[in-house]
Amino acid sequence: MAQVARISGPLLAANLKRTQANLAFDNDLLYIGHLTGKIGVRKSSPGVELDVFGQTNLSPYLNSDTVTSGNLKVDTTGITSLVGDIILDSLGTIHADELHTDNLTFNDNYIGSKANSNIVLDPNGTGTVEFPSTKIAGNVSTTGNITIPGNITVGGTMNLGDQPTDTIDFDFVSLAQDFKPHTSAGAHSLGSATRIWNNVTAGKAVIGDIEIDNDFITTSTLNNNLTLRPSGTGSIIIDELDINGHNIISVANLQISPGGGNITFSSTSALRVPDGTEAQRTNLNRDVRYNTTTNFFELFSTAYTPLRGIWSENRQTYVLANAGNDFSFVTNGVTNTTLSSDALTTNKLISQNTVEIDGNTISSATTNADFNLTATGTVNIANFQFNASTIHNTIDQAFKISKTGNTGYIHFDAVGGAVVPAGSTAQRPSGVIGQTRFNTDLAYMETYDGSEWANIAGVGGGITETYMEELVNIYTIALA
Repeated sequence: MAQVARISGPLLAANLKRTQANLAFDNDLLYIGHLTGKIGVRKSSPGVELDVFGQTNLSPYLNSDTVTSGNLKVDTTGITSLVGDIILDSLGTIHADELHTDNLTFNDNYIGSKANSNIVLDPNGTGTVEFPSTKIAGNVSTTGNITIPGNITVGGTMNLGDQPTDTIDFDFVSLAQDFKPHTSAGAHSLGSATRIWNNVTAGKAVIGDIEIDNDFITTSTLNNNLTLRPSGTGSIIIDELDINGHNIISVANLQISPGGGNITFSSTSALRVPDGTEAQRTNLNRDVRYNTTTNFFELFSTAYTPLRGIWSENRQTYVLANAGNDFSFVTNGVTNTTLSSDALTTNKLISQNTVEIDGNTISSATTNADFNLTATGTVNIANFQFNASTIHNTIDQAFKISKTGNTGYIHFDAVGGAVVPAGSTAQRPSGVIGQTRFNTDLAYMETYDGSEWANIAGVGGGITETYMEELVNIYTIALA
C-alpha cells in the first residue's frame, strides 16, 4: 500500500488553512501563493489566479456558459475583448477552420463578403495592395493606381473609369502585345453610348473595312466604296464644305479644280445652275446663272446676255423658240414676225428687194418688173388652181370675172375665140338668167331667160358657124 505524505505541525491551521508563507512543491510543479492568492502549475510566479505553463487537459470537458480570462470573454456568442483589440500572436501558426468578421468570411483560400457588401483593400499611407497571382471572381474597384506587369484575362466586363473626367493612361515604354477581345465574333465594344472615350491616339486604325492611316482614309478591300453618312438631317462637314444629302454647301466660293483634266457630269438627268433675281447678279466674268426675274438663263462677259434664243445686249431685239413650236421675232421690243409650222406671219416681207408682201398686197418691189408665180405642181390662190394654161375653180360655185364699177368692159386680147360650155339637152344645168351654153343635140347656142332655155338666134333662119361663134363671143362678154 502506497504511503500518503502528511502535512502537520504549525504550517496549517484548522481546516487546512495556511497561516504562514507561500507553499511550493518541487519548486514550480505546484505553487500555492498564500500571500498573493494565486496558484501556479509549472509556474513559480503565477501572474493570475490560476497560471498554467504548458498544456491543460480538462476531461471530459469544461462546462461553463461564460469564461472570462484577462481581457477576453468567452461565451456562447463567441470571443470578445473586454477593452480594446483582440491580438492573435504566435511564434508558430494560428489555425482556424473558418474566420468571420461583420462583413468578411475567411475559409481556407477563400475571402468573401457577407450581405452583398464590398471588399475594400485599403493600405495605410503609401502602401500598396499587391496580387502576385490572384483570381478575382467578382468586381474590383480602385481609387488609386493599378500596376500590372503581366497579362490581363477578363472573362466578363472590364470597366476602365466611371466618370467622364477619368483618364486611362497606358504609360508603357512600348506595348509588346496586342490589345484584343477574347472572341472574333465582333460581340464586344470599346466604349458605349454613355461611356465615351475622349481622345484616341494611334498610328493606324482599322475599323471594319475602313483604314485610317496618316493623312488618308481608305477601304481595306480593293474597289470597295467608302461611304460617309450622317444621321437624320445632319451634315458631313469638310473644312468649309457642308455636305447634306445631295447638296454641297459652301459659305464662300466653291471651286472645283481638276488640274489638267476635265470635269465630267455623268447623268441622264440635268445640271442645275445657280438662280436668283435681277438684283442678285454678281457681275463676274464667265458667270452662268438663271434669272428668276426674267426667267432666262444668262451669261456674263462684259454684260449679261440671255441664253434663251438670240438676244441683243439690251434684250430689246431677239428671236425666241417658244413652247408652241414656233419662233417669235422681236425688234426694239415689238413682236413683228412669227414663224410656225403652218405659216410665216409678219408685218411686211421683202424678198431680195424684188418681191414685197405688205398686209394683203403682194407686189414687185422693182418698177415695171414681172411678177412670176411658178410651181412644180399647181399654184393655188383662194379657190382657184393654176396649172400650166388652165385655171380651175376648186369649189362647186360660179366662176366670176368682175370689175369695179358699172362702166368699162372685159377685153380678151387675142385673135382666137372663147369656148363656151357645151353639152346635151339632158346635161342642161338648173340655169340662171343669162347663162349661155352650146347645145350639142340641137347644134345651137342657147340662153336661159329665167323660165326656159331659148335659141339665142330667135325664130329666124340659121346663121353660119363663123357668125355664130362671133355672136357667142359677143353675148358671152355682154352677159357675163
